[in-house]
Amino acid sequence: MSRQVQGLVAAGTGVALIPRLALGAPRPDLAVRPLAGPVLAREIGVAVLRSASNRAAQELIAALREQAALIADRRAG
Repeated sequence: MSRQVQGLVAAGTGVALIPRLALGAPRPDLAVRPLAGPVLAREIGVAVLRSASNRAAQELIAALREQAALIADRRAG
C-alpha cells in the first residue's frame, strides 16, 4: 500500500481498497481486512512488439492463458 494512501487512512480521512499484490507492508497502526462476498476479478493485458518473435514472451503469454483458464474453471465449478 502506498505511503500516501496509508497516511490518508491513518489520518482518518477514509478507507482504501487495495489489491492484494499492491498491499505491501501496512503500517502497524492500520488494520487490513479482506473483503467478504463475491470474488472480484480484473482483466489484464500483455503488450509485446508485433515484430517480436521472443520465445520467452510467447511462453509467458501461454502461461498466463493457462492460469486464466484454471481460474475460470474454479469459478465455474
